[in-house]
Amino acid sequence: MKYSFLEHPNTYCPAQSSEDPGRWYAADVYAKRHREMAGNFPHKAKGHLLIAKIEAMPVIGLVAGILEEIAIDLFANWVDHRKMRSNLKEAFTQHTGPEIARWNEIDHTPANNIRVEISQAENQGAKDRMEDRATNYTDPKGCIGCIFDGHLGSGVADFLERKRFSIEQEYVRIRMRQQFRCLQNEISQNRSLDNQGSTATVVAIDTQKGLATTATVGDSYAFLYRKVKGRIVAIPLSPVRNWHHEKEIKRAQETTPDFQPVASIKKPRFYGFEVSRSLGDQIPEQNTDNIFSRSPKVTEIALQVNDIIVVASDGLWDTKKQSDIIQAINPSSNDIAGDIINTINLSARNQDNVAIVAMRILN
Repeated sequence: MKYSFLEHPNTYCPAQSSEDPGRWYAADVYAKRHREMAGNFPHKAKGHLLIAKIEAMPVIGLVAGILEEIAIDLFANWVDHRKMRSNLKEAFTQHTGPEIARWNEIDHTPANNIRVEISQAENQGAKDRMEDRATNYTDPKGCIGCIFDGHLGSGVADFLERKRFSIEQEYVRIRMRQQFRCLQNEISQNRSLDNQGSTATVVAIDTQKGLATTATVGDSYAFLYRKVKGRIVAIPLSPVRNWHHEKEIKRAQETTPDFQPVASIKKPRFYGFEVSRSLGDQIPEQNTDNIFSRSPKVTEIALQVNDIIVVASDGLWDTKKQSDIIQAINPSSNDIAGDIINTINLSARNQDNVAIVAMRILN
């Protein structure tokens, strides 16, 4: 018996997936996986190490490994989708305003066999350099749009822009979280990227199933715009995670007991950052892996024809109201991202970089 995830190279970091899974009995593989996860997710280390200890036992461990294999085959996808739905509901409660849709007015039935028209645009604003990156690409299963908002340099955002994310829907939340962790491992080994970081928001659309999966680290967000009961509403796809959230502070304090973000006029910060989750940000004098989370919040939503998804860095969301963006969207345009930047004239007021990817859902 082999551990299912090891058969999917994208799920594990290259160094972790290079071994032949056929050499392992299930118990050995599961024990090894939990030891790795204890290192990757320090705030959950005790639980993973306990499971690893049990699964390393000669007989009991084999039984435990078999049971975990069965449980994953039966329930992992179900749990994944339940968690993503819960994250989506949380996003609805965190983003407020008259243009934000209500949960009970959203149709969760997907339109199958859709196609997607993508545009992207960038605006440097008043900054002396452009650190935000927008990218998109397609594969036979669908398409992906990404925003990476770099800070203290564009090195991490440039690194992320060159990577490719998976559209595979099986174990999609687990897969996305592990991909982000692998990227962080690569970044941490590159000393030239020390002290640089980036947010990351990835929207993966499965065009056959009509589903959009959004993974968010930091404050670059994705919103879906849909006509509901005669008006265009904004559907948030990215939960908010920053040092304003007590859960994020407690998570960091589990491994760094004396951690406390610094109060500021707007929101609490750590090393000047509002975000509590990011990629990069390897600060030599701080154990930042125990402070910044590298794990994305992942949501999933069923798509309808004529939906428009806008993924953008905080330079857009911090300076413009949802009503401004809704007014700027021309549903029949083939350059929605460019329209948003041009119509609301970001360069006139905006001090920050802005990067946008717009995805229009068609028959």
